[in-house]
Amino acid sequence: MKPSKINDKGFEVPSNTLLVVPNPGIQKESVVPLLESLDGNFKRDWFTDHFYYCLPLNIGNQYGFIVKAEVDFSVYWTGDLNPTGVTVDYVSSHPTVQKYDGHFGSGIVTVQNSWHYRTPPGVNLMTISPPNFIKHGITHMTGVIETDNLQRDFTFNFKMTKPGIRVHFKAGEPIGAFIPIPRYFADEFSIAFDKDVFNEDLIAEENRTNAEYGRLRTYEDVLKNHTAGRLYFKGLDAWGNPYDDHQKR
Repeated sequence: MKPSKINDKGFEVPSNTLLVVPNPGIQKESVVPLLESLDGNFKRDWFTDHFYYCLPLNIGNQYGFIVKAEVDFSVYWTGDLNPTGVTVDYVSSHPTVQKYDGHFGSGIVTVQNSWHYRTPPGVNLMTISPPNFIKHGITHMTGVIETDNLQRDFTFNFKMTKPGIRVHFKAGEPIGAFIPIPRYFADEFSIAFDKDVFNEDLIAEENRTNAEYGRLRTYEDVLKNHTAGRLYFKGLDAWGNPYDDHQKR
């Protein structure tokens, strides 16, 4: 008889839960400091006050979860596409629950964590750049993982973008991020044009409102603090009507 596993019927990961499964011998206490929900973390050290007048940035900063570096380390890429082209150096102590190396080659650094995630049935994890944490010399690689099915160490990768420079990371600094997404959700979308779906009167009203936004930006908002009318921030359309559903943060 096949043994039961997580997400078999009757053993599903609870809804809205990101389950962390440490490798055997790895203590929960070693993993907890390396994981963080970005909910409520809307500030970035390179933002000026002006950035916080943009609601999409404020919301985007808080999307998903980050994985932090366990120790101080640096990476260097010679430009060689072979795995030997990437070197990783530790400043003081070596990590115990993370491993950083360049075994893929092509200037790619892999972060292998000594734990994996399980999501509720039908939910994937998508690896992304830590939102608006900018790091010169690297770009994060996007992947979509069936974490409701996969039972192995969680890894993610970033790509060195410029040979010949050393990129430094501090312990506690974000080195990767991910967001949960329903499987097939994005796949089911397709592009259509307005006239293929709606009548001319509805489209004309859409364009009238869009033109009013443009007028406000050009003439009225420029006289306001940070040149921002903040209608969208408040959940109002160009005419001051409230949205039925508005995400404030």
